[in-house]
Amino acid sequence: MSEIDSYRQFVERLAELSSSEVFSNGQPAHAQVIFETFFKFAKKSVLIFCNKLSEKVYGQQLLINAAGDALNRPGVEIKIITQQQPEAQNFVAALTRWKGEGKPISLATTFPGTFASETQHNFAVMDGKAYRFEPARDSQNRTAFACMNDPEIAAKLSQLFERLEPCAA
Repeated sequence: MSEIDSYRQFVERLAELSSSEVFSNGQPAHAQVIFETFFKFAKKSVLIFCNKLSEKVYGQQLLINAAGDALNRPGVEIKIITQQQPEAQNFVAALTRWKGEGKPISLATTFPGTFASETQHNFAVMDGKAYRFEPARDSQNRTAFACMNDPEIAAKLSQLFERLEPCAA
């Protein structure tokens, strides 16, 4: 079993248990696993605020399939805000296609000069309880952490997401 398969099993097990354990999530492949897991387990929503929907994370077919599966479950919505034009064109094409089919998706880019465009953190929230948080971006020392069950922090990040939404179109 590869390291990434082991990591995927670990993350999915934490999700199944609704574990409140905080764990490291800094590598692009690890971030991809978190988003796949968020899409796999979402019952209500996945909120993503990031710089550019990196191809390394969002361009993988497993993640795209997981997002599609999430949108096929009743009541699941996906909201994404980026600070730059997205890199992961296959993911964006799928989102655009699903939105055209009436799926609950929003994809917006921040307006230059707004608080949202200057924010240095990436984060995501699933169902108001799970989150991934990447502090101020530093291409040399990427660090991030995630938790599958911390409603308090997830609620704060969800509120931040709501504050950022009006700064994007």
